[in-house]
Amino acid sequence: RPGEIPDAWLSHRLVGFMIGVGVWSLLTATRGASGKFELRVQPVRLGFALLLGIATVWCTRSALLLKHRAGSRMIAAELGYAIDTAHCHAILPRELPAGVAHRIAEDCEFLIGQVTRTLGVKEDAKISAFFFRSPEEKRDLMGAARVYIAKPWRREVYLQLGDFPHPVLAHELAHVVARHASTGMFGVPGKLGGLLPEPTLVEGMAVALEPVAREELTAHQWAKAAFASDIAPPLSSLLGVSFFGQNQALAYTLAGSFLRFVLDTRGAEALRKTYARGSVEEGLGEPFAKLEAEWKKYLGAIALPPRAAALAKQRFERPGVWSQVCPHLVEQLEGELGAALSAGDFVRALEKCNAVLTIDPAATSVRTTRVALLAQRGALLDASQELKQLEGHAPTPVITRAKVALADAAFVRGEYTRAEAAYRALLDDPQSEGDSRQLEVKLLAASAGEPARSLLRDFLVGQPFGGQDARLGVHLIRELALVRGDGLAPYLEARQLRGSQRYDVVLSLLRTAQQRALPSERLRREALRMQVQAAFITGALSEAEALASQLAQGEEASPADQLVAKEWLERVAFRRRAD
Repeated sequence: RPGEIPDAWLSHRLVGFMIGVGVWSLLTATRGASGKFELRVQPVRLGFALLLGIATVWCTRSALLLKHRAGSRMIAAELGYAIDTAHCHAILPRELPAGVAHRIAEDCEFLIGQVTRTLGVKEDAKISAFFFRSPEEKRDLMGAARVYIAKPWRREVYLQLGDFPHPVLAHELAHVVARHASTGMFGVPGKLGGLLPEPTLVEGMAVALEPVAREELTAHQWAKAAFASDIAPPLSSLLGVSFFGQNQALAYTLAGSFLRFVLDTRGAEALRKTYARGSVEEGLGEPFAKLEAEWKKYLGAIALPPRAAALAKQRFERPGVWSQVCPHLVEQLEGELGAALSAGDFVRALEKCNAVLTIDPAATSVRTTRVALLAQRGALLDASQELKQLEGHAPTPVITRAKVALADAAFVRGEYTRAEAAYRALLDDPQSEGDSRQLEVKLLAASAGEPARSLLRDFLVGQPFGGQDARLGVHLIRELALVRGDGLAPYLEARQLRGSQRYDVVLSLLRTAQQRALPSERLRREALRMQVQAAFITGALSEAEALASQLAQGEEASPADQLVAKEWLERVAFRRRAD
């Protein structure tokens, strides 16, 4: 369709066509005379070949201008803002506020130091970190839209801007730092000197060195949950190109958990040796089966929340790259679906759901979105039929999310008793911590008296899929603060304002929320996590340190919370040394 094929792609194909025609013209520009050994030159074809050759040379020399290839200097010029630390060269959008830009560069430096210490190596050169404004700009400037990229041999990483701390910066930096443990020519392990990389080691190393938890569980917890739900394949099935035949989130997690086990039980030197040899057995000198059995026994001692196995089925439900049906088309349609939902165009969103499900009927998350869209439009019978399609096939958290969507529709229609009963029945179902928090607030809203109920209804479910206007949202919360004396209103307002970069206001609101008390333990701990972030960003280091220590303590502190708290405490110490 028009506009879907980039100009750079078309011009690149044109250059290839010119080369082909030019070579043909050159080869046919001379021919032998009939019955003689002399050659006759055809000036027109020769001239045409020469003209095409000149055009091809110009296009080759103008490859950066035509966007046939990306260069670091060109990308840096487009972004326009560079900040240097001891080991990080951060390139960011020129319009980014100076405080935000320096915070990102400082964190890049902090993470490089953290990863090098964990791996036991010394970084002797600066790593360039490119932060793009959007996936689309990243695709236009270097070719990859929604995929984060690391080039260890060039000491470069490519990402788009995100929340602070950046969710994948440590992972990509780990790829580059790990080159110190590799003997491959491109800084990665594998056969033929790294020309055929071993993805299990490449991606597993980066996950193993990450100092963060994913979706409130550690890599070890996710791995154990995958085995508990019977979806984890043997580790040996991940080696080589078979790695891409598995669900990628699952493959990354299992490989990362295993290499972290190597680090935890045998030390950094053993991990470096494994990476350098490109083989677990050669690096550790033990049979793979024995190591895998020991790793599984190690996981057996890891504490696991009751809902983890169901969440693992949800997170790892998609097949591997080789097994997916039209993965690029599905990804494109899902992107268009997200854009339609953000714009509030629910008719178009429903069309995109149908398009995805026509190609991939097993896309349960999209079918859940379709349930919500149908319920919001009042097509309750159709929504219920879609829910039946999910039951018995989809993971429990996906089914729960679809049932919540039906309860939301009842809430919007003013059927408060029905919505409250549905929310209450679903509260103990396996679901993510974030979904549980949101469900708690919806239950509180449905059971509240007026006018708090109507205010919360309009704020939480009046505009589904995040279509709520931010200004209206703040107004509704301010009205809520007049009728509720607890900390719920300032907590919701703080969440609403996080994207504004006004962390001083966010911190003040969270202090008020904690002082007034929040209606549930889940909300209190989430407010505590947000408060640690806001205190650190605004420079209230003593407060951030005290809050991080509080986050890591108590029976409610999960392994993920303890990991997050440890990282914040290390950030505080790093900032103090820098100051």
